[in-house]
Amino acid sequence: MAYRHIVLFSFKPDVTEKQLQEATDVLRTMKDIPGVTSIEIGRQIQPARDNGKTRYLLVEVMTFKDRESLEGHKTHPIHTKVGAYMRAAANTWTDPFDYEI
Repeated sequence: MAYRHIVLFSFKPDVTEKQLQEATDVLRTMKDIPGVTSIEIGRQIQPARDNGKTRYLLVEVMTFKDRESLEGHKTHPIHTKVGAYMRAAANTWTDPFDYEI
């Protein structure tokens, strides 16, 4: 059975296009983790609303071939490196949403 993994990222209001592109490129390196069958990094296209909610600008959607791959990616060196980068670059992020597909 395959699994999907989704995380949304927010950034400080003064984030630049260059910084968002760099974060996108860094997230895409996770395609090289064993068991990843697809990865999509999407940018928010809707304008910001003044409603007091957190504004998420990037979404990471990964598909894994099986549960073992999903669990194993958490300790893979690429994920560790990406995680360190995103902790410094992003303002906040959601807990991962993982489900069977």
